[in-house]
Amino acid sequence: MIGRALLLKADGAGHRAIAARLGRPPGTMRGWLRAGERRADALAVCGTLWTIALGEQSARLSTRRSPLHHALARLSSAALAWTLRFYLYQPGVYCPWQVIVCLTGGGLLHGRPARPPGY
Repeated sequence: MIGRALLLKADGAGHRAIAARLGRPPGTMRGWLRAGERRADALAVCGTLWTIALGEQSARLSTRRSPLHHALARLSSAALAWTLRFYLYQPGVYCPWQVIVCLTGGGLLHGRPARPPGY
């Protein structure tokens, strides 16, 4: 649910619209989105380091998007690298957000995002 909210925010939706779409209180949604935006730089670094540690190249991103958009793109790259490395893809079962939560050490909205060993 948090991942979907962050994706909608990165695409420009406001907290009230996202709350209505996902069936959550606006105050909760506002808190989630502010936390995601506040942590965007740390999450982008986390995604980049994991992508590289898993043996994939980190793509160069346009600077025209928001920091949150960059963070989500980096985390998506890391989740894809993890999936390719360990062959986790199972249609209808696999969820990239499960991998992202693991790669960030549960630090998507709070705490310090996890980093690969040695980084």
